[in-house]
Amino acid sequence: LQELVASLPQLLLVYAEGNGWPLNKPRVGPHANAEEVELMQWLAIRPATGERFHALVQTRTLAPSALYQQGLTDSDLSGAIPQQEFLRQWQAFARADDVWCAWGHASEFLMKQAGGQTSAALNLQQVCNICLGSRMQQVDSAMQALGAAPAAPEFPGRGGLRIAQMAATVRELTARRDGRELEQVESE
Repeated sequence: LQELVASLPQLLLVYAEGNGWPLNKPRVGPHANAEEVELMQWLAIRPATGERFHALVQTRTLAPSALYQQGLTDSDLSGAIPQQEFLRQWQAFARADDVWCAWGHASEFLMKQAGGQTSAALNLQQVCNICLGSRMQQVDSAMQALGAAPAAPEFPGRGGLRIAQMAATVRELTARRDGRELEQVESE
């Protein structure tokens, strides 16, 4: 938690969604020869400044259940941009001193798959597990355990909800840390 709090001025929350193909299951049917998992949605928030980034990225393939699983529509994807355009826009937004904060490692993996530069990321899931003394599978579980106010998404789909939940979780963690309410849990 101390690293998260110390990084707040440069903290950049990042979250990614892929094209829906499970990493560990073989593909069947017309998509059996589909390429690797591809970045489909990228979101970022700078808590210190409120700056936001969102892009839907064109993929070569799409798993049959991807739109349903991710809460997106065909209409949402109609605005998807080519991967190279995404990388150009992201490069213009990103800063050299950004300290990435992600839930787990999937976002870094998907950015690497897209050919983008990554940054060593603080793992918000790990921070929450330590602070709460329990394994948090999803960010909404951590948010609820902290009693954080429900997150209102600004962007479409599950990705929009997850990045909003991450922002709410970071706000709650840092507010509690400022009030020393988590000190007892951390020392146990």
